[in-house]
Amino acid sequence: MSRAIKTNQHPGLFIIAVFLMFIGMSPQPITAQTIFDWGGFADSSSELRWDGEADYQQDLEAGIWLNTRFSENASLRTEAKYQFNLDRSFFADLSQFVFTGTHPVETETLTSRISYRLGRFNFADFTGYVLDHNLDGSEIEVELPWGTFSAGAGYTGLTFVPNSRILLTQSDIGVHLSAPSNGYATAPPKTIERLALALPQLLLEQDVSVSIIAQQDLQQESDLLSPNDRIFTEYLGLGIAGSMARDLYHRLYGYFNYGHGAYSTLAYLAGGELTYYMEDFNYSRLKLSGVYSSGDPEQGSYYGGYSGSDYSNHFIPLSHREQFGIVFSPSPGNLSVGEFSYSIKPLSSVYAGELQIELSGLSFIRSTTGAISEPGVSTTSDQLYLGSEADLRLKYRPFSDLGITLSGGVFMPNNYTDDSPFSDSRTELEAAGRLNISFTY
Repeated sequence: MSRAIKTNQHPGLFIIAVFLMFIGMSPQPITAQTIFDWGGFADSSSELRWDGEADYQQDLEAGIWLNTRFSENASLRTEAKYQFNLDRSFFADLSQFVFTGTHPVETETLTSRISYRLGRFNFADFTGYVLDHNLDGSEIEVELPWGTFSAGAGYTGLTFVPNSRILLTQSDIGVHLSAPSNGYATAPPKTIERLALALPQLLLEQDVSVSIIAQQDLQQESDLLSPNDRIFTEYLGLGIAGSMARDLYHRLYGYFNYGHGAYSTLAYLAGGELTYYMEDFNYSRLKLSGVYSSGDPEQGSYYGGYSGSDYSNHFIPLSHREQFGIVFSPSPGNLSVGEFSYSIKPLSSVYAGELQIELSGLSFIRSTTGAISEPGVSTTSDQLYLGSEADLRLKYRPFSDLGITLSGGVFMPNNYTDDSPFSDSRTELEAAGRLNISFTY
């Protein structure tokens, strides 16, 4: 038995698995009114990257989905997919398995709706910077005339490693590195809870979002790479979005992060964006955005490498994904990113399809001299500027079921002097080109 599988044995796994199987046996009987709908999808991603040497990657996903509607208020969605890349020729997984129920509530003075979800589905906060990931769990949502409240909890330990992006400690990294080549090892077990409150048009026609997220590490002490290599994290977030003038929209957000375990953290993330739409000019859009996440100069490693004696100010996100540049896209945490982009739709026709062109420029700066999520950054360098990137994306949709995206980017790292953050690890110029094709039926 591989260490990766042994690492993730947990007494609660069997109970949770039985619970999810019970969910699949829907409480709604299958009758003549039951409606079945099914379809499929295929996504291909080809990437050629140059960073001193050429590297080619090919990823393919193909799957089927099934929607079972038992009534107007109850349904079950199942989605399974096959995944291929050059390192793993065969891997299959269940990406969605969720039962949804809805119950309208009407009284003489109040109209509301209560809905719930059970199974495997996406949990995300209102920014996507803290959490955006599939979990196995449940969620309840209450819609009221003045706002929406939701509460949910999920578990990570049933997700296979290739589809897990929740990493916080060196022990989490160890599970991924020691996973078998076939990918069939489960991710480090954690529980995540989320409370969210959305208040539309609360003050001066501004939409207000409040989010509370908590995470607990359930790995056994014997499975950790070092004693007490766990960290428990909590997040409190506030977001405001609205319009200041016609076609001009803004969004501001912030998160406070507290962590405790192997070391303690007091950190924060803040950002915003300003978007101006010009619908009469080929649906053009100008967007200026920025995000800041705190760091700590004594954070020698992004994943749990704090060597100080006090609280670390290094912000710790739960899930990781590509969110910034095509070539260079580190995760939040000791990182500041500024971006300016312009997009236009020169073609929008029922017969010829829709073409969107987007050009963007990004600049990356470390918040402190500590580590970031990308390797190769010198923590002994006093320089904070990491580099800049220019990206171009061409998105063409000839019809609703087919999407084609051709994108490319150039990253210019700061390796100009011997004291630069990338002086010994990156070339003067890095580039990447990518072709994505998605088809649904």
